[in-house]
Amino acid sequence: MSHWTQTAALATCLALGVGGLAYAVDDQAEEKAIQAGTGELKGLEDRLKATKAREKSLGAAISALERETRVLSERLISMAARVQAREAKITSGEERLSQLDLEERALKDQLRRRRKTLADLLAGLQRLEQNPPPALIVKPNDALAALRSAMLLGAIVPELKAEATAISRNLSRLVELRSAIQRERKGLESNVARLLQEREEIETLLSKKQAMSAKTRDERKEHARLAASLAGHAKNLRSLIGALEKKRKQRLRAEQQLAEKLAKEQLAAEERAKLEEKRRLAVLKAPRTRFSRSHSKISYPAQGERLYTYGDKKPDGTMAKGVALATRSNAQVTAPADGTVVYAEEFRSYGKLLIINAGEGYHLLLAGLGTISVSAGQTVRAGEPIGTMGEKAASGVVGTGADLSRPILYVEFRRNGNSIDSRPWWAGSSSKVRG
Repeated sequence: MSHWTQTAALATCLALGVGGLAYAVDDQAEEKAIQAGTGELKGLEDRLKATKAREKSLGAAISALERETRVLSERLISMAARVQAREAKITSGEERLSQLDLEERALKDQLRRRRKTLADLLAGLQRLEQNPPPALIVKPNDALAALRSAMLLGAIVPELKAEATAISRNLSRLVELRSAIQRERKGLESNVARLLQEREEIETLLSKKQAMSAKTRDERKEHARLAASLAGHAKNLRSLIGALEKKRKQRLRAEQQLAEKLAKEQLAAEERAKLEEKRRLAVLKAPRTRFSRSHSKISYPAQGERLYTYGDKKPDGTMAKGVALATRSNAQVTAPADGTVVYAEEFRSYGKLLIINAGEGYHLLLAGLGTISVSAGQTVRAGEPIGTMGEKAASGVVGTGADLSRPILYVEFRRNGNSIDSRPWWAGSSSKVRG
């Protein structure tokens, strides 16, 4: 048993009179107990000062991490916009390639048809060459045969010239088409490579942001543990000083006042820290723009084709309560508005389901995702990447008997638990939507 524990037990016996006090504590032992309490108080005061300094430095570190997180969020938003623009370029390039291929096949078919016509004309010329008409000077009586030959040549030569010109023009166009197809394919390969690179950068930035968030949480836990430990020491010390005060109140009055002062400062520091944390969380979670005032300002969360919107008749005959977007495989999905993630998990046959609390009683539901890169409790901003689509549609999103060959993102707006018409919020109304 340590000297401090022995002193505490001795002071308790003096205060309570346990067992009739089989022995008496002399002034020297009591003085030692007071000195020990004073030394412990001094040590506690020093540790509290160190804790305050630590709290200040931790606050600065947390502020720096928050600034870095905001910078990362801006970069993620910009990167997601570039990825969606790249996806749009790839889709446009694929459409142009398809058109060029169709034109090339049409030219080849036309050349094959002209080849037969030209072959017939050339065969006629060869027969005429083998059996030429007689010259009028040799056979003046055979004028009718000469006239027929001249008429035949007059009809064939312009047609041959026109056919040759058309074939030459078609061959030149075919060479241009093949060059254009080659350029488009090279451009498409370049866009695909850049798309993969930018997606890799997004994954790197997301990992960095998650690591920074984890670091901040660990720092806060360490600070809370240290504060709780100091508070426990202060409580034990006050109990001991209270027991010794019953015997020698005059000597220990100053130490008791100091302990009470330290306790009040500790509680005040804890209350200030709690209030500051509440204010900071409120600022982080509050949307930059009220959702009710965002009419015609919200962009669709992914690139794709709008299959139906609120109020339309769905393939299964029921009325649509949200918007369905047919996207590319593994398409980037971004947050439609600022808010806090309240659900981010697999849900029955709807694939990955994400629910965002946008404030004012509004919730945004996104179903059919392949992957989700955020978690419940995390705040997101409009345009921030939140996941990607899969390779095909989830059965719960498209309904019974529908086409599952391409991924479909379903978006529904709710207020106070009820579905609402989302059309007034979307920016633009084209069937080809942009994220």
